[in-house]
Amino acid sequence: MLSQDGKCKTFDVSANGYVRAEVVVAIYLQKAKDARRVYVMMIRTKTNTDGYKSQDITYPNDEMQNQLMRDIYTETGINPADVSYVKVHGTDTKVGDKVEVSAIEKLFCKDRKNPLLIGLVKSNMVHSEPASGLCSIAKVLIVMEAGVIPGNLHFNTPNPDIPALKEGRIRVVNKVTPWNGDLIGINSFGSGGTNAHIILRSNPKPKPSLLLNITESLPKLVAVSGRTKEAVHALLDKVKEHRNDNEFLSLLRMIHNNNISGHEIRGYEILNINGT
Repeated sequence: MLSQDGKCKTFDVSANGYVRAEVVVAIYLQKAKDARRVYVMMIRTKTNTDGYKSQDITYPNDEMQNQLMRDIYTETGINPADVSYVKVHGTDTKVGDKVEVSAIEKLFCKDRKNPLLIGLVKSNMVHSEPASGLCSIAKVLIVMEAGVIPGNLHFNTPNPDIPALKEGRIRVVNKVTPWNGDLIGINSFGSGGTNAHIILRSNPKPKPSLLLNITESLPKLVAVSGRTKEAVHALLDKVKEHRNDNEFLSLLRMIHNNNISGHEIRGYEILNINGT
C-alpha cells in the first residue's frame, strides 16, 4: 500500500501506493447568520459503513460508497449533474481507486454533457490519513476562493483498468484549471470501511463591508494591529495586495478596534482612490 518512490500517483498507470504525512489542520465553522467571512456553505455531510465484507477489512465497497453519495444528493434534492468537481479520496491503491471511480461514475456521470472533473489533495501533499478529510476541504476552499483548481501531480497516463478515465467520462485535473461552478462534493474514506461525503456550495454573493464606511471618492484609512513589528508590516503588505477587498480590510479594522491582548504594535495605511 505504501509507495516505494515517495510519490502519490493516483489514477496514473504507474500508481504504486501512497505516502504518509503528519498534518495539523483546523476548520472554523459558524452558523451562516453569525459568519463574518464566509468562504463556503456546508450543505450536508453524511457517513455510512461498508459492513461485513468477505475480503480484507481494508477492501473498499463501491456499492456502499455509491449508496452514500446517492442518499445524500437525494436528501438534499441536488442533482448530481450540477456538481462541477468531485474531490475524491484517492488513496493511490490499485483496488481503492478503481472502486471509488466506479461508484462516482454510477451517480455523477448520468445526464452529464461534459466530463466530470475530479481531483485529490494526496498527490500535492501525500496522505495525512486521519487528517486527510479536512485537508481535502482546505483544498476545496482554495478552489472556491481563488476560482482555480490546483493541478494534481504525477498524473500523465490514465490507468487503463479504470474505464471512465480511459474513455473520458471522468477527467483528472492535472494542471491549473479555471473553476466557476457552484457545488463541489468531497469523499473521505477510512481504512476500516467508514465512508463520508460532504457537499459544499461556493459563496458568490457580494461580500459585506463590516466596519469600513466605503466611499470610493475618498481615501481609505486602514488600521491594523499585531504582537510584533514584523507581523504588522506583513499585514500592511497584505493591505496593499488586497486593497480592493473591502471585506478583508474591514476584518483588519475590526481586529484593531477590539484591543486584543498583546496587540501592542499598531500600523496604518492610507489607500487613495487610485489604489496607491
